[in-house]
Parts: sequence; C-alpha cells; structure tokens
Amino acid sequence: VRNDVECGWVGYLASGDSPRQNAQAKTIHCNLYGTACTFAETGFNHRLANIVESTCATITRVDLALDFFDGFSGGMDRVKADYQSGLMDHCGKQPKCNLVGDWCNGRARSFYFGSKEAGKQTNVYEKGVQLFGELDTTQWERVELRYGNKLRDLPVDMLRRADDFFAGASDWHQKMLAEHGKYAEGEGVKVRSKQAVQTVKAEVTRAVRWLTNTAGASVALAFEFLGQDEFLEIVTGRKKPGRL
Repeated sequence: VRNDVECGWVGYLASGDSPRQNAQAKTIHCNLYGTACTFAETGFNHRLANIVESTCATITRVDLALDFFDGFSGGMDRVKADYQSGLMDHCGKQPKCNLVGDWCNGRARSFYFGSKEAGKQTNVYEKGVQLFGELDTTQWERVELRYGNKLRDLPVDMLRRADDFFAGASDWHQKMLAEHGKYAEGEGVKVRSKQAVQTVKAEVTRAVRWLTNTAGASVALAFEFLGQDEFLEIVTGRKKPGRL
C-alpha cells in the first residue's frame, strides 16, 4: 500500500481441490501495479529480475507502457489511421482491433489491437480522462503493450530491458518509442513452437474418439460377457499405433 492506495499484492494457497488449484497451492503469485513500478526505488526492475532468476520463477504477464503526458502527434485519430494504413502490421499480418469509448465525440477513447487470448495486445488510450473524468484538461495519452505467457515464454530480461522488448513488438511500437525520446533496436518475444506433447494428446483424442464411435459397442459387449482374463487378453499387450 502506498498513500493508502493498493499498489500490489501477493497470493498463495488455493480456494479449491481441483488439479489446477492444487498446482497453484504450490506457488506464490506476485502482482505489481504500475504505481508500484513508478514510485519504486531506482533499479528495482533489476533487483526484481534477480529474484525471478534466483527462485526459478515464471513471468506470466508484463505490461510495458509509454506515457505521453502532453499527448502525441495526431492523438487518438492518428492511431486509428496508422492501423488502417498497415503501420501496426507485424510479420505481414494485420492484428485484430477494437475501438472502445466515445469515438464520435472524441472522449474517453481506447484503441486495442492484438489479441489478449494470444498473449500480445496493445491498448492506446486517453489516460487523463480515465483518471480525472470527462472534465480532464490534460492531454495525457498512454501506449500500453501487454504480454502474457499463454503462447510465449516471457524472458526475465523484459524487466531489465523494457525498451528493447517494447520496440520489438512492431515497427509502430519502435516509432512510438522514438517519439517518446528513446531508441532501441528491438527484440521480439517469439511464439512458443508447437510442443510434441500437444501433438500426442491430439492423436490420443482422435484414437479415443474412433474407439468410442466405431468399436465402442463391441468393446462394451466384450467387457460385459467375456471373462476378465479373456477381455484383458484382447486389450493388453498390443502394439501402439504407428502415429503414436
């Protein structure tokens, strides 16, 4: 808590007995808000990265944000135009977008692009209006890049070299970083390659579906009327299908 306002939390134990909850019960979750990062002592990000490495912890989400307290050139209308002209495309693909707020009257606007489900989304919004309401007189705008670990392994260096990973999100992000007064070559966070175990699970799912739909009635009949030894002789000691 800072000045009576929550700026982070730590969670532990679990609220149920499911396998997912049991797995969570073996971990500690630490969540720091932007205010905690803003007012922390200089170098906190390096100390935090060292803790992550020393405890073999996993980063599940990182938000990297640029604050333009006096606004940026073109404002929110420019963001929409940049998207439509393809400046936010990455690897030849145009990300999904979502416009939130009063775009007709130009107040309290947010422009989302990317996908929360895919673990990479950017929200460009009028931060001043969010904090101070409709009568806000500031031009405060924020570009907030949000990375999650659903499809990516988030490197610890994201805490140490935030500029590099912000710039690496796309050419548009690198340009906005430059307008903020910084330059970085850029380093992307690669999508995790499809794991072999996922392929095996898919094959097993198809095999079980075939067994249920095609041979299910015969298997059930054998289980009901054959003796245990005869049934086990049929279903055990078989060679695995080649695709497995």
